[in-house]
Amino acid sequence: MSDKITSPAKINLRLDIVGRDPSSGYHFLAMVLAPVTLADEIVIEDADRLTVRVENCPEAIPQERNIVYRMIRAIEEEIGRKIPPLAVTIRKEVPTGGGMGGGSSNGAAILRYLDRRFSLSLGIERMTRIAASIGSDIPFFLHGKPAIVAGFGEQVTPVKIVSFPFRLLLVHPGFSVDTRSAYVLWDKKMLTKRAPTDTNLARVSSLGSLTEWKDFLRNDFESVIFDEYPAIATLACRLSDEGAEKTLLTGSGSTVVGFFTDASRRERAFEHLKNDYRFVRKAEIVG
Repeated sequence: MSDKITSPAKINLRLDIVGRDPSSGYHFLAMVLAPVTLADEIVIEDADRLTVRVENCPEAIPQERNIVYRMIRAIEEEIGRKIPPLAVTIRKEVPTGGGMGGGSSNGAAILRYLDRRFSLSLGIERMTRIAASIGSDIPFFLHGKPAIVAGFGEQVTPVKIVSFPFRLLLVHPGFSVDTRSAYVLWDKKMLTKRAPTDTNLARVSSLGSLTEWKDFLRNDFESVIFDEYPAIATLACRLSDEGAEKTLLTGSGSTVVGFFTDASRRERAFEHLKNDYRFVRKAEIVG
């Protein structure tokens, strides 16, 4: 038996760092995330033993550290028995270390697939608990639609975006930003807010006009990442010069999203930027 499933990337429409847990050092976030049409493909086949293989990925990750492998083992621990052995091949389209949650999406996709295929009947609460034990972005991907995400990533509230005026251009600068290092940069500059300023994220469902959206789109990490990585700041400027109404770092980077209201401008930007950057993709939000 062989199955194929897709595993979408995400972008941040908003990211606020609203506090820090003094005991663990983990940061509290308030975010709006949206899945996009860019996606990995995952092929699952019956096998004699569990294997997880990744194609089109420059980084060699040991199988035992792969999120999909870890997810399968976590499911087995949860249900108290082994899953029939599978050969899993992940065909990457989403760059690793780009802030688009490719690995987390892979983990969520395999969790949903195994729950369905083997009639595990885990339910969203158990799946969320399993997902959160592996990675903070994974619970969001279980829903397959835009959502308000809070806490350490485990608090997910799906939201309907009524009007979204943008076409997206995703550009990866060719290098990654380590998330842990990004938080260290944030803490060094003592930028963590005393209170969640202007994070009424539920209003995303009522946004309609271009002005409202441009005011809403924000990522706190830009204040430190652009200083530390001038090439990312330059990329954002390039997108603006090419006609993007707004640019936004997604996650802690390094991918920058250009938000275009004009399809022809996005097309021209795509043609210009693809000569200078290896990864330039047109995309739309899903849901």
